[in-house]
Amino acid sequence: MELEDLKDKWQKLNVRVEHLERDNKRLAAQLATGRALNAQKTLANMYMRIGTVGLVLPCLAPALVEVLNFDQWVACLYGIFGIVMMALDYSFAGYIRQNDYMTLPVVEALRSVIAVRKRQTMLRIFGITMGVIVIASMFGQVLGQNNSEVMYGMLIGLCLGTPVGVFMAYRSIKLVRTMQSELQRCLDEDDSDER
Repeated sequence: MELEDLKDKWQKLNVRVEHLERDNKRLAAQLATGRALNAQKTLANMYMRIGTVGLVLPCLAPALVEVLNFDQWVACLYGIFGIVMMALDYSFAGYIRQNDYMTLPVVEALRSVIAVRKRQTMLRIFGITMGVIVIASMFGQVLGQNNSEVMYGMLIGLCLGTPVGVFMAYRSIKLVRTMQSELQRCLDEDDSDER
């Protein structure tokens, strides 16, 4: 009788362990998806803030003509750059937010994150290329005027702004990698469950 009792308790314990393992895997997947979702929201908010900064450039464009005596085409280029980058950043933030990784199948969520990563790279390449053109045109204006005070100011601004831009780029890349790695973890756990 004691042996039968012991067998029953052992089987009940095995069933509980199986339930706990299943619950632990489910909770781990939800936690990983939650971390991906948090990174997604942080990334979208970051691009909204960056886009808002782009709105400042067209407001400052008239000062380039009036205060620094730049040609109007440089001020227009500067303002247009700000407007275009603002629109692209806001659009990209909306694109990032459009998927709910909690409800999507993991493979589809991973595809979405890879698409976000590609679009992020394209946006960065476009922004850097256009930024270099705008900055080069401004430096050309300053060199033409032979104005050392403005030249030093621009160099200081470039030296201070570049590390901030590099940090923001690094942070945004890290957020996308976090999204991808967390969703990949969910996919790996799903694959191990099927085996």
